[in-house]
Amino acid sequence: MATTTTTATSTTTAATGSTILATNGDSKGKPLEIHKDNLTADALNLKDSHVAASLGLFMIHNNIRRNLLACSRNAIAVPALKQEQFRYYADYTLHVLEDQLESVDTIWFPAFAKYDSRFDDQITAHASIKEKIGQLRDLLKPTEEGFPAEQISRGFEGLHSQVNQEFDLEEQLSNDLGHVVPLAEIKKMEAQQESRRKADEKTWGLPWTFAFLMKGLSPKERAIFPPGVPRLVKDAMLADSTPLISTAEQRAREEVVREQMTVYKHDRQFLSALYKVPMRALLVIAFLHFYMKSTKSLLLQSILPLKHLWDAEVFQVHIRGRAGSGKLQRPWKQRKSARQLVTEYVDIARGLWKGRYSREKKTE
Repeated sequence: MATTTTTATSTTTAATGSTILATNGDSKGKPLEIHKDNLTADALNLKDSHVAASLGLFMIHNNIRRNLLACSRNAIAVPALKQEQFRYYADYTLHVLEDQLESVDTIWFPAFAKYDSRFDDQITAHASIKEKIGQLRDLLKPTEEGFPAEQISRGFEGLHSQVNQEFDLEEQLSNDLGHVVPLAEIKKMEAQQESRRKADEKTWGLPWTFAFLMKGLSPKERAIFPPGVPRLVKDAMLADSTPLISTAEQRAREEVVREQMTVYKHDRQFLSALYKVPMRALLVIAFLHFYMKSTKSLLLQSILPLKHLWDAEVFQVHIRGRAGSGKLQRPWKQRKSARQLVTEYVDIARGLWKGRYSREKKTE
């Protein structure tokens, strides 16, 4: 059996003086050629393990870019009643950025720096970004002086500009690295990354983290989906690609349409809409059970739809016989979205299981 050998050589770039480890005799030194504006299944060789492993960096970068830009553009147009929701969304956007920086600083870039010393420079460059994240978090805190919309908008704009520049450089470095890093080493780092992801889900909740990620991707980027996820569930979670917060221009074009209708027609429309949201939520619950192997979701689905029905105005008026006045006065408010309902399901489930565990401990 014939054997071949390869030799590794160390080269130094004239522009930066950085050291890059290149491998001669095979394709390991060939760039990956992944570009942020062309993340599609047709453009990428997803059978290449190094391309598949590097794709996550480009995807999360695009997600962060778009959400930072959305925060900048929409901060000045947030009405007073939605400032709390905007703060939550903006704070989570900063959290995702900070978590990404911590991830590459502690897991990925130190390993990559063994092959290209420029990754060490990127770890240093992240310090100023983290400082700006802290400053923006301070601006987002509620104060007696009100909501500093202009300052928040400018802050996110500056952060987006700096982050975009650093991300572009890091993506170029990742492409240049090519196939140099052994797959066994990459798999170890992916396992560490997975542990961070699971810890984040416990803090923020799977429905919110999943929806935030997917709504920050383009339709073609969404199409690059983990194998095994049912298409029906994907369509339920990713039914539209609208921004998380409407822009000022979109709000200006929105018109309130008032329609006169009978009580019977109003209640029938409300009842019809009442069925749709739990059915979409059911798809997500099925995803949690079959794909994520969560057995608690079965208990969740058997109990909580009844709560959703009990709280509905149409049930209170027509089944329980309560008067349609006060909080039950028509027109009734639109029911919660699928994402909001699933988030509520998960929160209630956590409370149920915590209560069960606490009772078991007391009996022991």
